[in-house]
Amino acid sequence: MLQFDIPEVYNNLGNIYRRNGMLGNAVEMYRKTIQLDNTFALAYFNLACALMEMERYGDAAMFLEKSEKLGLKTFDLDVQLALCYIATGNNSKAAERLRDEKVRKEVEKYIEGELRI
Repeated sequence: MLQFDIPEVYNNLGNIYRRNGMLGNAVEMYRKTIQLDNTFALAYFNLACALMEMERYGDAAMFLEKSEKLGLKTFDLDVQLALCYIATGNNSKAAERLRDEKVRKEVEKYIEGELRI
């Protein structure tokens, strides 16, 4: 596709596609990034976010967990993982993430009704 295979470039292209609602293209770019550098934690996170927009929560959780194993530790990661766990019915893992009150408050913004975990 590009003259030089630079993972950051493909990751950024994925972000552009995702912002423009071109989720299939975004997923393709994030996968290309990971193919070039399988230690690029942010690419796994971004891939997971695109998959969440496609309502593929189980797959998204897997890639979020991978990004965490690679060293990504962020508030956004905790929120996204909690949301994926809730969506897939993994209440025990969701509860672990929701112990953080800031994470819980953010997750509640995306949940209809009362959060009972």
